[in-house]
Amino acid sequence: MSCYESMSVQSDDYFDCSINIPGRTNRLVTAQNLVFDPITMRRELAIMILLHEYPLSIIHHVGFRSFLSSINPLFKIVSQETVWNDIMKIRKFERCIAISELGSPSAGRVAITTKMWVSCDGTKKYLAITGHMVDYQWERQSYIMRFSNVPVRCTNESIADVLLECLSEFDVDIKLSTITFDNQTSDDELTDTLRYRLTKTKFLLGGKLFKLPCFAHTVCLMVQDVFDVMRDVINKIRDSILFWTESQDREAEFKKAARDLGLNTAAALLLDHDSNWSSTFLMMKQSTLLVDVFVHLKQQESRYNSLPTYDEWYLVSEVCKKLEELHDVILRRITCTASTN
Repeated sequence: MSCYESMSVQSDDYFDCSINIPGRTNRLVTAQNLVFDPITMRRELAIMILLHEYPLSIIHHVGFRSFLSSINPLFKIVSQETVWNDIMKIRKFERCIAISELGSPSAGRVAITTKMWVSCDGTKKYLAITGHMVDYQWERQSYIMRFSNVPVRCTNESIADVLLECLSEFDVDIKLSTITFDNQTSDDELTDTLRYRLTKTKFLLGGKLFKLPCFAHTVCLMVQDVFDVMRDVINKIRDSILFWTESQDREAEFKKAARDLGLNTAAALLLDHDSNWSSTFLMMKQSTLLVDVFVHLKQQESRYNSLPTYDEWYLVSEVCKKLEELHDVILRRITCTASTN
């Protein structure tokens, strides 16, 4: 049997459109009065790269070029420099809209949020500044005002300089409502510096609401306090997961024990990221489903010495019940925010 004969009727010419297959012409679609605009395709290409954070080099990928050619043979792929210029045009256009909306005399107060980003190698820092406002339809609108490079060892003064320059450029320095910092820039001294230098701003309630605590950061601090109390048992769970995932043989032994005990094999071992409380919560929650497996394997493996006690497992279970409610609320809030943007 040939390769083509082994395939279904619907896909018999999937890999070779040159072969003559009866019925193939029935599924071909001919579009009449189709207008091809190369500028529109260039813009959509730039938006795609921005939206999915693709590298500019994607336009040189053989598969991508072949895909574009199959969609529209008339479209001639542009150079990497042209794509970069198109992206800059989009940035300029979006920035113009942001300045127009945020700085409009009819616009109300503007709330500012900031977030510090650090490069993977830790050699560069960037400060993202976002403005939020409620439009005339009572819908929240958010605009990225600046994504600025700041010194790695930035000071409150240097951060204040970047913020004030950005606020002045967008003409929102006189109508601020609140400002919210992330955990890397949350500093009372920085807030005092901004309040002192924003001489033209009429603060709400005399500035008592000027600095609005970050909800996510506040929740993180609360949960970390809980984790600090049970740090020993969390470390035991981490060590247990590291032990049973150290090699493929141990991992296979763990999965076999789970099956023998009638547990869902989908309940895999998850290791957390220490800087993310939600991942630690998910690690703890998943581990409570596998307590019987840990106990069973402890009886067979003498080198496994990080098994939590019964009381510690009970503590983890009770904490997870409380954190699950908080975790679900945050997920619903994130989903709601994403659906309205």
